[in-house]
Amino acid sequence: MRKYRLAALLLAAVMTFSAAAVSCSSKNSDTSISSTFVPETKKKSVDGKLEGLADNEVSANISQEASANETAFVLNRVIDSGMKNDKGGRYIYLDVTINNDTELEYELTTINNFYILFSDKTEAHFDVRTQLYATKHLANYAGDQFTVPAKGSFSGIIGGFIVDKDKENFTVCFFPSQDDEHDKSNVIKVDVTAEDILQLNPADTEPTTAAETSEAPAETTAAETSAETTEAETSAAESDETVKTIIDDSED
Repeated sequence: MRKYRLAALLLAAVMTFSAAAVSCSSKNSDTSISSTFVPETKKKSVDGKLEGLADNEVSANISQEASANETAFVLNRVIDSGMKNDKGGRYIYLDVTINNDTELEYELTTINNFYILFSDKTEAHFDVRTQLYATKHLANYAGDQFTVPAKGSFSGIIGGFIVDKDKENFTVCFFPSQDDEHDKSNVIKVDVTAEDILQLNPADTEPTTAAETSEAPAETTAAETSAETTEAETSAAESDETVKTIIDDSED
């Protein structure tokens, strides 16, 4: 009789220990899952579009300062260089001022920090063909990548973008990401109308050497004027042909 009682007690003890072990294992498992789970907080781009990624939007006008993420931004003017692609798309550039209120110097790029938004919700992004043109023909052009100094400011012409000839009104959008290129939680938007765009002619953007500007003749003959015009047209055509060649090579 005592043997049966002892066996029953041992069986009960084993079952109690097993239940406690399972409970402890379950709690440890739950704790492990909870500590390693990280929710997704950043929005992802859909079909390469940048609109809709920011949680905070700040609106401004041309030449008006707007601030977000310890960054002050001014769109001084929008420039139409007068250069066009074979479909009539205009080479558009931005004259901007960016003030950095932090102690950290960082780099920004047109391709990552800027885009143009149209009323039909389509977008224009940085186009390398505009950089090739501006490097030779636009003064104070900073290129696609530029540095914003700590506790300082950057001012210059950046871009550009190719905008269809029938899209005269649009919105310039800027992500003040500082040194985190993935931070697109803030966006500053500036509405632009046709009246806000500075229109240049291709001849106006031709580079001028110091020798040419130091001693310019008081009068120019008709033949000289014609020769200069032909040279400007040829230079613009050569630039366009260079762009086409680079595009063809990249496609091959």
